[in-house]
Amino acid sequence: MRASRVVVVSHTAQLGGAETAMLRLLDALDRERFDVRVVLFDDGELRERLAARDIPVEIVALGATSTITRQQTASPLTALRGVAGAIAFTPRLARALRRHRPHLVVANSLKSAAVLSIAAPLLRSPWVWHLHDRLSGDYLPKAARLLLRVIAATGPRRVVANSQATRLTLGRRGRARTTVAYPGLDAPAFSEREAHAADAIGMVGRISETKGQLLFVQAASRLLRTHPDARFRIVGAALFQDGDYEKRVRAAVDSDGLGDRVDFTGWVGEPTEAFAGLRLLVHASPVPEPFGQVVMEGMAASIPVIATRAGGVPEVVDPEGRAAQLADGVWRAAFGLLVRPGDPGALSRAMEWALDHREECDVTAAAARASVAERFTIDATAAIVDSVWTRAARQLRPVVRG
Repeated sequence: MRASRVVVVSHTAQLGGAETAMLRLLDALDRERFDVRVVLFDDGELRERLAARDIPVEIVALGATSTITRQQTASPLTALRGVAGAIAFTPRLARALRRHRPHLVVANSLKSAAVLSIAAPLLRSPWVWHLHDRLSGDYLPKAARLLLRVIAATGPRRVVANSQATRLTLGRRGRARTTVAYPGLDAPAFSEREAHAADAIGMVGRISETKGQLLFVQAASRLLRTHPDARFRIVGAALFQDGDYEKRVRAAVDSDGLGDRVDFTGWVGEPTEAFAGLRLLVHASPVPEPFGQVVMEGMAASIPVIATRAGGVPEVVDPEGRAAQLADGVWRAAFGLLVRPGDPGALSRAMEWALDHREECDVTAAAARASVAERFTIDATAAIVDSVWTRAARQLRPVVRG
């Protein structure tokens, strides 16, 4: 059987959560079934990672429109400029996709889905949207949210959501055409960690206001009142347009006198290196996460986790919904501690409890690792996506017109 030709489209070449999830998926998919190519709207590390996997990549530059943030779309003028730029860009994207003669096109980001909703009909090609973001008011301006929900309900053959929490932010018609495929981990993520002195409380991931490093610093300052020997680590760097936020986080460390207690490591490419030396992993997003890959990765590494009780995170840490309250804003779940989002006091109380109950946290971490190994393998993700892509690709023949 000839492989189905699939073109994955993404607006960014920086390595965020959606891009990491797609790389893992492409590693796991059967190349005899899917001939995958990738079209990016910008150049960056993602192109290099794809090239190392012998996956053909083409750059079709979107230009200034690619840098418009979701917050900026709240401005009618900026939103109109973005729409105009996307419309002008669509014919170039359609020509690039047509050269690949795809059986199926896959959007891997919000911007790529918005552009594909216009370009795909020109190609007469079916497309699938891998949705990694919640289409909700706490994340997107109203106009953008409504537009993307309409696209989900009318454009792609299927939507692949990264959690039930993400799926539930779609409208009724969008939910009806959505399949949930949790991001999965490959075998190395479950390998035994080397012995080391694990003493730091850390956050891992890009530095961003949606991730909550500033809340982490505020909680750390409170924790030091009861645990003056505690040490903290922020693993990651600002991506996209988050440089100003990183400056605010560093300024907060200095103003609270935490300079000798908080280490900034910068970007670390491999999770095993990022987690080395961590006693606790903290997830502090004030905005509900669509899924929370870093939480899953920490659990796979047998590190006790503290995470916000919102979005898709409870599906990972508290799958049966049986968390019991320990303190104001703090719950003990089957596979970690959950805290109220945006509350540095609750986060500090959770860290204090974890440090005072180390043996109990270690038992929970072992159970969490076993749970992740059972529920979140990349092979399971690939099997679901294989089925969705295969059904979608069969609905129309590949594009052959020049």
